[in-house]
Amino acid sequence: MATLRMASPWRDPRTSIYYLRRRVPARFLAVADQRSGIVKISLETAERAEAMRRWPDALRKWAALEAEWQRRLAAEGLTPERAKEVPAGWAAWLAAGGALDMGGEDEDALMPHVVAAERTPERLARMDARTDAHTEEALTLAGIAVTPETLPLLRQEVALAALHAYVQGPVSGLRVVNPRRHRGATAPAAV
Repeated sequence: MATLRMASPWRDPRTSIYYLRRRVPARFLAVADQRSGIVKISLETAERAEAMRRWPDALRKWAALEAEWQRRLAAEGLTPERAKEVPAGWAAWLAAGGALDMGGEDEDALMPHVVAAERTPERLARMDARTDAHTEEALTLAGIAVTPETLPLLRQEVALAALHAYVQGPVSGLRVVNPRRHRGATAPAAV
């Protein structure tokens, strides 16, 4: 009769430190970034009782790794045409009443994208932060994840759509939240 053993911490014979040691499932090998196909998560202790206490946390880390690999596996590569469709869907969502969250920035936050003289490190960092936020929002609305190789293409298209929304939003009646200021716009009267 075969005996079923529950998974337990593995002790490294050289260091005596306990690890969660698992083989990467074959379906994730292409996206796992693991040369050997084995993942070791240190429990950072040489005591068996302490390793058993830390075991559930290591299992949660393993589950998070598997979830990330699953997300990467489901990611799609974008063609230039599809990279234009995703921000177009985001812009349509804004036009339909979705809130344009400017993250405390003004409409000039994305100007380094088009004006070379404004490409200071501080301005570029602010632009990148807003572009990243809007890219995540566009991906969420589209219900997709993209491969790291095609993300720059999507970011570029989202930056252009966001620049248009930032400049035209206050004028065209988009619902804008969290702005710093708008050119020509007056602040609402205090109540």
